Amino acid sequence: MFYLRNQTIVRIFAETKKQYAMMSREETYQLKYTIALIAEFAKKFHLGKKQAYNYLKRFNGLDYLKSYYDVLHTLSFEEAIRDISIICFRNGGKLQYPN
Repeated sequence: MFYLRNQTIVRIFAETKKQYAMMSREETYQLKYTIALIAEFAKKFHLGKKQAYNYLKRFNGLDYLKSYYDVLHTLSFEEAIRDISIICFRNGGKLQYPN
């Protein structure tokens, strides 16, 4: 059982690595920025990373990030998190960025 589970993990990693290799440099930067921003958002609001991802997805924070990546990645993480938390709040989220 453990052996099969590890094979599955290795297979998933290999497939992900192939997809990652096919991404453009800009897509790679955008993905890395998104992952880092989710981690910082989680830290700011004392959430797990998966909780932060689900919250941002549910309340359109990830859509906003994708649409305005060109601008957001030029801001500090604090400013980007503030902007995204406002978008999520406007879309029904309950977390508010502390003043």
